Amino acid sequence: MGSTVEPPGGAYLHPGAVMSPVGTARVLQLAFARDFRLAASVFAGLLFLQWCVAVYSLCFLATVAVVALSVMGHTGGLGCPFDLLVVVYTFLAVLLYLSAAVIWPVFCFDPKYGEPRRPPDCPRGSCPWDSQLVVAIFTYVNLLLYVVDLAYSQRIRFVPTL
Repeated sequence: MGSTVEPPGGAYLHPGAVMSPVGTARVLQLAFARDFRLAASVFAGLLFLQWCVAVYSLCFLATVAVVALSVMGHTGGLGCPFDLLVVVYTFLAVLLYLSAAVIWPVFCFDPKYGEPRRPPDCPRGSCPWDSQLVVAIFTYVNLLLYVVDLAYSQRIRFVPTL
């Protein structure tokens, strides 16, 4: 991958931003965001799981916009500093993903609402329980990536270079 040294002007001001640590975290967020497509196919109509699907979709679309604006270099005409906007968005994404990280496993794997173990009669490769487990794992991976993104973005924004 690219250098771990932050490029001149910060991580948000040029196309090389994707190769920075923050940019790499964002690309990984998009890679693991397939959880919203899986979630949409297995949420079974429960309102709480629909909330999780909305969280996955919103964060995915917002991250696509951040990456696209960074790569295209169109970060200056938004009316406010782009790095501040991204820090606020990332903080909100962490909160949203934290809610999904609690809600999804409870409503999929708690005996009151779902199946705590894989059903024995569930066919390999097409079992909804497997998809629910993948969504839970991807939720936690993405939550970790958003926390790393937030911590690194805060460092860039508020800690002057030495």
